[in-house]
Amino acid sequence: MLFLIGIGLVGFVLLQYSSKEILSSSEKKLNHTAELINTKFSDYVESLKQDITFVAQSPLLQKYLETKKESDRKLLSEEYQSLISSKPDLFQIRFIGLKDTGKEMVRVERRGPKVIIVPDDQLQEKGKRDYFVETVSLPADSMFISPIDLNKEYGEISAPFVPTLRLALPVYQGATLIGIIVINTDLSLIFNSFNQILEPPFELRMVNNTGYYLIHEDHLKTFGFEFGNPPGFRKEFGVWPEDLDNFNERVFSKDGVLYAIESLSFPRKDYELFVMVLAREEILLESYYVYRKNSFLIIIGLGLVFMFISFFYLSGQSKELKEITDEMRALPKTLQASNLPIKRKDEIGALANSFNEMSTLILKNLHSLELARATAEEAVREKEEFLENISHEIRNPLQSISGLCELLEKNNPSSHQLQLIKSLKFNSANLQSLVNDVLDYKKLLLGEVVFFDEWVSVEQLFEALYGSNNYVAITRKLKFIIEIDSFTKSIELYVDKLRLSQVINNLLVNAMKFTNTGGQVVLRSEKIKETIEKVVVRFSIIDTGKGIKPEMLEDIRKRYFTNSDKHAFADSFGLGLSIVIQLLERMGAKLQIKSEEGVGSTFFFDIETGYRQLPGVLPDTKKDITISGLSAMSLLVIDDDQQILSLYKHLFEGKVIKLVEARKLEEIPEKGSQSFDIVVADLRLGGESLKNGFDKIKDVLSDEALVYIVSARIPGSEVLPDTFSISAWMQKPVEINRFLKQIQQDVLGLRYGRPNTLSIKKDYDFDREKYKRALGLLISEWTGISKDLYQAIRLKDEAVCLNLIHKIITSVRRLELDKFEKMLTKIQDACPEGDVAYYEVIIPEAMTFYIDFLQTELNELPDF
Repeated sequence: MLFLIGIGLVGFVLLQYSSKEILSSSEKKLNHTAELINTKFSDYVESLKQDITFVAQSPLLQKYLETKKESDRKLLSEEYQSLISSKPDLFQIRFIGLKDTGKEMVRVERRGPKVIIVPDDQLQEKGKRDYFVETVSLPADSMFISPIDLNKEYGEISAPFVPTLRLALPVYQGATLIGIIVINTDLSLIFNSFNQILEPPFELRMVNNTGYYLIHEDHLKTFGFEFGNPPGFRKEFGVWPEDLDNFNERVFSKDGVLYAIESLSFPRKDYELFVMVLAREEILLESYYVYRKNSFLIIIGLGLVFMFISFFYLSGQSKELKEITDEMRALPKTLQASNLPIKRKDEIGALANSFNEMSTLILKNLHSLELARATAEEAVREKEEFLENISHEIRNPLQSISGLCELLEKNNPSSHQLQLIKSLKFNSANLQSLVNDVLDYKKLLLGEVVFFDEWVSVEQLFEALYGSNNYVAITRKLKFIIEIDSFTKSIELYVDKLRLSQVINNLLVNAMKFTNTGGQVVLRSEKIKETIEKVVVRFSIIDTGKGIKPEMLEDIRKRYFTNSDKHAFADSFGLGLSIVIQLLERMGAKLQIKSEEGVGSTFFFDIETGYRQLPGVLPDTKKDITISGLSAMSLLVIDDDQQILSLYKHLFEGKVIKLVEARKLEEIPEKGSQSFDIVVADLRLGGESLKNGFDKIKDVLSDEALVYIVSARIPGSEVLPDTFSISAWMQKPVEINRFLKQIQQDVLGLRYGRPNTLSIKKDYDFDREKYKRALGLLISEWTGISKDLYQAIRLKDEAVCLNLIHKIITSVRRLELDKFEKMLTKIQDACPEGDVAYYEVIIPEAMTFYIDFLQTELNELPDF
């Protein structure tokens, strides 16, 4: 048997080598044939260029242009007639004048066996045809060459089909463009001549750069673009012709056919032609297949003889082997091994004993694994339950604290009270971040922490950091200095305020801890680099502490580091340097350290982000957000925390038509008893999950109800039933103003409709920078028009109203703001003499909503 296998392998290698040699030789022939066709086609195109140059430079043409006599036009026509008669592939020559919208002045064409001069009453105007428009725009020494298509007469494809190539030259009289010369050539003859170059069994195809065949062995697949068919090449090969040519895959095999592809030299920039010479491998390898078949028959015959002999020898052992195999297969189901021939002294007995020992060991380990898995699953379940409980129990008080801080801030506190409130807010935000990182530390390590960027004033951020850390500085008798350069002071950065403040606060706490009494800590920001859209700002924390030894610097960069002095980091409330480093990496920054023993240390990092000029008047965070239309809406609050329910009650009582509280699922109103426009709910109510009450909530929702999940769970961390749509999911603690702003935007979105910017993206081919500039211009335009339209409505100035509405109506339609368009239509009727008080309110409100929506889109613009 081994002897037969050896012979078979040698024969196989020889057969493989022979087939490769045959195919390699065929590849070279295919390549050579493609090159010959390329040369022949190039020569043909050059001869056509010479023909049209001859026609364009004809003395008879120049004479006719000078005299405009009918006799000279007749001589010119006869010359064209003679040229077409002498060249079988030419079937049309035309001179088209520039005047009279490009009317043909001379036209000679082949009709069947005759070449005729077309009468004047059949001459056509060609001024709008693509070849005329393109040719008259060419420089004097340039030539127009058309793509290859089928000839058409009066807009219809002529029969029989004639593959056509058009060449055109601009004709000048002195320096003045008079018209163009156009020749049409029938490519059938040159295409047929290619077959003389092909060797059997080669076949020929020609394809253009859009994937349409011009030559194909199946004529029904040619010129598909003329009949609205998809590109045949793309459908057959899954790529474009140039993809194969560009990647040097000029010879390739597909579905048993060997192809050689060659790019033809064609003098048109936006148009390429490729010639494909192909041969079917089964025909090329026909002799090889006969030889292979005979070889296989011989080897198979010998193999059958030897197999018949060995069959009797092996049949005695097959029974025992089958029993062992059956036991192996049954082991995963029965989890035991029995009926094995372990008493035999030959190889089968050894195999049976080995399997018996192996199965015993596997079953023992499997039992251990089952116990370990059960233990691990229980530990994971307990850990997840613990994290969920602690998250719920910590985030709810944090929500109450942060909410009450915001309410206190809006209650006109005195200056010293305001400073304490701000410090309380800042430290509760730090506590929130610490809770996030403790509960989601694994996500931080995996780089899955979610960032929420917003516009942040560096000056205001530094003031909050100063207020939070100044007490520590005073206690330690340190000088705490804030330094902000003028540029940074005048802008806002687009960053995650909470994460940035955590990083800086942690570094400040460490700096103050390791600076001796009487020392100094400086918090500094400065511009490093600036472009139109981005700025690089360096944040530095500089102290006059004892400094750090050089060998310790790398350890500090890599992990949460402490040294052996009495100021160990153990009493720190910061995130730890290891978490700071990971957060900075997520922000695209790197912590850098400069330190000198006995002098002090500088910790700094550079943030590259978007920026904008600081508004002249900063927004009043103490001012309540007014939600228009809320007084006509009903609200259902579902939460098991009494403090949070009190917070919601303070926010909404008296502002909605009805407010209902539910501390558990049983307290949700029954179906048909009440209907709610807004629902605010926690995902966990005591030991229950809100998901168990989704059907009950659905029964009390109005048609366009807004549902908000405000929970300790990370948004998107849990799959919710699709019983109804969730408007927003926010993690506790959430800023009150952010929460109210979300509701305000959603309510206005229902009332006025949200802008759809897809059409603007399409207009700019989804180019991010162009779209961004267009959005900025639209925001600027609407901001000005909003003010002017308000004044015009208030003064009932019909002319100004109509003018302003005319300016924005196109943008309104592109953004698909149907409701707003109807309002604008009604304003036109109300301006002259109607009651405009209603529109004085809703039009500014709607346009402010749209502008805010577009500004948010611009600020948070992702990559397309």
